Amino acid sequence: MPLPSFIRHARTLSVAATAFLLIASSAYSQKPNPFSKFGGSWAGGGLIYLSNGNKEKIRCRGGFTPSEMLNISSLKLELRCAGDSYTFELLSDLNYDNGAVSGTWSENSRGVNGRVSGTINGDQIKAVAESQTFTATLEVISLGDKQQVRITSPGSEMTDVLIGLNRSSK
Repeated sequence: MPLPSFIRHARTLSVAATAFLLIASSAYSQKPNPFSKFGGSWAGGGLIYLSNGNKEKIRCRGGFTPSEMLNISSLKLELRCAGDSYTFELLSDLNYDNGAVSGTWSENSRGVNGRVSGTINGDQIKAVAESQTFTATLEVISLGDKQQVRITSPGSEMTDVLIGLNRSSK
């Protein structure tokens, strides 16, 4: 026995509405993680400028791990650098919300930590890392399989750090 016309139309409308909602929700949830381009394992080197006027070559390794959970984009950043007389280990957990970056950081070899705030615009993260005794600016620029990292902290032991990194795996 054929279904009445209004029931067929109601079912068709229900199926169409469900399909529309699934497409709309998947399109919404698939917005790209702005940290994705920074992800991977990195290695390279650069220079560190110290407050005593000395500068030193450093070698660096890092892992930058982007993730997405409940529509919150995040980036776990681990960067270890060493020279002949200077070493630092920077760890940070960053979150993204509408162009703004926020999170926490720590420098394990000196036992300091604090908050991070800044922005992400395309291929560039600009942030300020602060603690009770330390403030630094952090800039990370993604250039495909290369990254540039600059950390500046006038008045501290480490006044400027310039690092060039190459992606070793994605």
